[in-house]
Parts: sequence; C-alpha cells; structure tokens
Amino acid sequence: MLNNLDLSQQSVKKEKSVVKTVKTMVLSQYNLQNQQKLGIG
Repeated sequence: MLNNLDLSQQSVKKEKSVVKTVKTMVLSQYNLQNQQKLGIG
C-alpha cells in the first residue's frame, strides 16, 4: 500500500511540473506573439 501511495504521489508531482512547464511555454509563446503584434522586440 505504502509503495503504491508513494508512486502515485511522485507521478502527480511529475504531472504538475510538466503542466507548469507547458503553461510557461504557452505563456511565453503568447507573450512573444503579442509583442510582435504591438511592434515591440
């Protein structure tokens, strides 16, 4: 039981970090596009 719990918690942590990474990537892409539209950069 304990092992299963540990494993599931680890995978949840991994998923969260992946989601965070994807969100950051999407946000930076979005910001880049907005800057180009506004003529900044």
